[in-house]
Amino acid sequence: MSEEKKRSGRKLSAWISDKLYDDLQALGYFGRRISQTETLTRALELLLTESKKGDKREMPGDTRETVGDTRETVGDTGRLGELESKVGDMQELINEKDRHIKTLKTELEKSGEREENLKETHRNYMLQVQTLINQKAIEAPGAKKPFWKFW
Repeated sequence: MSEEKKRSGRKLSAWISDKLYDDLQALGYFGRRISQTETLTRALELLLTESKKGDKREMPGDTRETVGDTRETVGDTGRLGELESKVGDMQELINEKDRHIKTLKTELEKSGEREENLKETHRNYMLQVQTLINQKAIEAPGAKKPFWKFW
C-alpha cells in the first residue's frame, strides 16, 4: 500500500464489554449513524478536554477496589442521561423534518400534475380554435343563405 493511501494518525484497538457496545449501538454509535472511528475520536476528545479543565474530582458512581490501594470509579456521570435526551430531541426533529419533506414532495408532485393538466387543457382549446378557423376558411363567403331566407 502506498503512503498516499494511508490515513494520517494512529490506529487503536480496544476491548469493551458487550453491554457497553450494545448500549452505544442502540444510541446510534458504531456503524448506524456514527462510525466506530468517529465515536472513539469524540470520546477521546471529551476525555482530553475534561483533563485539560483540571476536573480531577471523583464522579458519582460505583467505586471498585482493584489490586493494591488504587480505586477505580465506574458509573454514569449524569451526562449519559443528558446525551440520551438530546439524542431523543434530535431524533424527534429529524422525524418531523422527514415528514415535512415527504409532504413537500407530494405537493410538488401534485403541482406537476396540475401543470400537465393545464397544458393539456390549453392544447385542446387551441386545437378547437384552430378547427373553427379552418372551418370558416373552407366555407365559401357567399354560400350560406341569409337567415331570413328559409325557403
